[in-house]
Amino acid sequence: MTALYKGKVESGVKYVKNNFIPFRQFKDFNDANRQLREWNNTVASVRVHGTTREQPVNLFKKYERTSLLELTVERFETPVYKRLKVYRDIHIQCEYAYYSVPYELRGEYVIARKTTSQVTIYTNEIELVAVHTVVPAGKRQTNMAHYPPDEDNYMRNDTNYCLEKAKDIGEYTFEVTKELLHGGPIRNLRSAQNIIRLVKKYSHARVEAACKRAVFYSNYSYRSIKRILEKEIDKEELFYEERAGRKQLSSYYAYNIKEFLKGVARNGNICSN
Repeated sequence: MTALYKGKVESGVKYVKNNFIPFRQFKDFNDANRQLREWNNTVASVRVHGTTREQPVNLFKKYERTSLLELTVERFETPVYKRLKVYRDIHIQCEYAYYSVPYELRGEYVIARKTTSQVTIYTNEIELVAVHTVVPAGKRQTNMAHYPPDEDNYMRNDTNYCLEKAKDIGEYTFEVTKELLHGGPIRNLRSAQNIIRLVKKYSHARVEAACKRAVFYSNYSYRSIKRILEKEIDKEELFYEERAGRKQLSSYYAYNIKEFLKGVARNGNICSN
């Protein structure tokens, strides 16, 4: 029965191709729509159908119009499906943004369904385990209910490994890493790992210098440290340096007062009484 009706429905497509399209020309999309609407109202809808022996417009008004639903306000969103791994910080990375899943799925693969407004995550194509609103690239969307009851013990091996690696780089790298992991081992694990990985591109000394600057300005973030290295700010001296337990102006910025006064005098900026 289904195959029978399938052929009847598809014959309508053939009817449009054979009766509307031949010998027509269209200036643009709007012109094509206008001509199709006119042809439908004057030809297709009012002809006597070969099977029903009635005009399609009359059958539409009698049976179909009352069954139609109103169009939705929102446009249909085409979803994108991806098979992704749950990382140690219980997040997946979907188009450069991060979304949490229940901690029991750590290390497993899940299916992410993404539209322009929502990300839904499944353990397979049936069981829904997480729903998130879409965030921009680089941002995180975390449901705290996905965290384990004892976060510190749950992350102990990973955090200890990061701290040991950071200590090998230097004291300031260790301080930055410790501060990040203290603020939330699961939430900040990826940032701590990324800081440690910077030594693959930059030297231990440069990463340590960048972390020193980050500690000085209390900016404990992977992005800021990476930016310092990219712009080679780590090679510049700090405006202040810690000496004998207190901050002192770096000699790098010191200026000879006699030379300064001579320069001012040359420019005629000194007034005599």
